[in-house]
Amino acid sequence: MKVLFADTSFWWAYYSEHDDYRARARRVMTEELLDLYPFQLVTTDYIFAEVITGLLLRDRMPKAHGDQLNRRAQIAAGTWGPL
Repeated sequence: MKVLFADTSFWWAYYSEHDDYRARARRVMTEELLDLYPFQLVTTDYIFAEVITGLLLRDRMPKAHGDQLNRRAQIAAGTWGPL
């Protein structure tokens, strides 16, 4: 049996209605696919906590605060700068 590691982006796509990869993530979890290609889905407690926190916060966070957090993440990654 093969092992498939499900990271945060997989779970986010699976649960987020507007994610571009939602259909793919949902298809991975179908019984038909599991019957054809049996695999064990593996994730970590950290990833689980990250996804749950993100899902709980996504609708409660004001847009301006979300933008500020995104900008801070971009600065930390070195990908943000003045236009």
